Amino acid sequence: RGPAQLHRVPRAGSPRRRTMSSAESPPVNGGPWGPFMDVIMCLLPIIALVIATLKPNPWPTTTSLPVAAVLMWVVTLAYLGADPLQTCALVIKGLLSAWTPITIVAGAIFLFECMESSRCLDWMRVMLKSLTLSHPIAEFMLIGFAFPYLIEGASGFGTPAALAAPMLMSMGHPKLETVCALLLTNTFATVFGAVGTPVWFGFGDAVEDDPATLRAIGWGCALV
Repeated sequence: RGPAQLHRVPRAGSPRRRTMSSAESPPVNGGPWGPFMDVIMCLLPIIALVIATLKPNPWPTTTSLPVAAVLMWVVTLAYLGADPLQTCALVIKGLLSAWTPITIVAGAIFLFECMESSRCLDWMRVMLKSLTLSHPIAEFMLIGFAFPYLIEGASGFGTPAALAAPMLMSMGHPKLETVCALLLTNTFATVFGAVGTPVWFGFGDAVEDDPATLRAIGWGCALV
């Protein structure tokens, strides 16, 4: 085919596609003080959160986190000049997205409180000591490796390490080594945790919303 045949003239009445040029693309909003101050102003809520958490009389997280969020909201509107309607809509979207991990962690806390109030944790410690003959490696493999898989499927989001750590510490295991080892072993079960929540919730906005794609990511993470 020649060049004249490759160029198709649109028929009368057919809708013509309009491509947006670089001049028509929406501009990226920035502050009036330059890119460097944009970075400083965006880091200001995080810096304020770190200072409020690490000072001699730290604020509770129920106070410091909302204050940091409100400060970021003020910086976005007052300094960056963002659209107020779009900013408030993103705040509502963030609250709804945070509801998923909040409910999962709340379920894990409820499970821990039930186990503690019913003396189930004390019974588990006695039974595990009788099974492992007080061997530290056997105790860690049962509580730090096998037990987190069960809790990960029920809750996820780091709750297995939060539940297994006090159990191992009460058996005489060192604190720092126990926490570091639990965080390392918990990475194996995280991929399948909470009915695949780390995959569909963590990668839901970053990849195509397709079950086949999420399944391929899950298998790839499991193999790695």
